[in-house]
Amino acid sequence: MAATAATAPDGQGPGAEAVRAAHARLLHDKALQFDFSTLTPPPEPHVPGWLKAIQHFIADVLTAIFPALQVLFWIGLALIVGAIVLLIVREMAGVRFARRRRAKAARVQPADWRPEAWKAKALLEDADRLADEGRFDEAVHLILYRSIDDIEGRRPRTVRPALTARDIARLEALPGA
Repeated sequence: MAATAATAPDGQGPGAEAVRAAHARLLHDKALQFDFSTLTPPPEPHVPGWLKAIQHFIADVLTAIFPALQVLFWIGLALIVGAIVLLIVREMAGVRFARRRRAKAARVQPADWRPEAWKAKALLEDADRLADEGRFDEAVHLILYRSIDDIEGRRPRTVRPALTARDIARLEALPGA
């Protein structure tokens, strides 16, 4: 197969003559503009003098504090990298920064929280009388209110008005029994 003038002798694309001819056709094409000397650049916008003064002032301030900003940047970057390394090492080692746990002080409990026998007997008699009359809600409320009064006598300001019976039972100030 013979090589034509349009292709290179090794058959890999256009030859040098074909490239020169295409370039010449491109330069003589009037639809494309290659000479920009006739164009005039647009005029510079008018900037008031006070705005230029502010611009120079800001530039001077930033130039003056730039070294300090560089130092702050590198310190901040070092702190961030250090924190990341610390978190990674802490996770890899499985070490947790345990909060100092205060030893819980043993609760001081009164020797005996049982009411006097005569008070308990009077309370149960009143509750039984109400229950015999069919007023069970009032009987339960009587026991609850007298128990709260007893708690207030032993531990003032422990029971708050908004607490329910379950909340009162869970108070740490009261003995478990």
